[in-house]
Amino acid sequence: MLVGSIEAGGTKFVCAVGDEDYRIKDSVHFPTTTPEETLQKSIDYFKKFDIEALGIASFGPIELRKSSPKYGFIT
Repeated sequence: MLVGSIEAGGTKFVCAVGDEDYRIKDSVHFPTTTPEETLQKSIDYFKKFDIEALGIASFGPIELRKSSPKYGFIT
């Protein structure tokens, strides 16, 4: 089983893929630019792997209320 992770920072994004034993199999980092460009780079990276789950760490607040129209957004 492979899982993906993203550290979403204001200056850089770190994307990684690891296994169920917490061993990193691959990783990449790139500068944070526009939301569209940065998210597309993340999507393109993870498309190379058959991941079963994805975790995201962010230092900004994320809207967690499922009833909110901005659910999942970094606010």
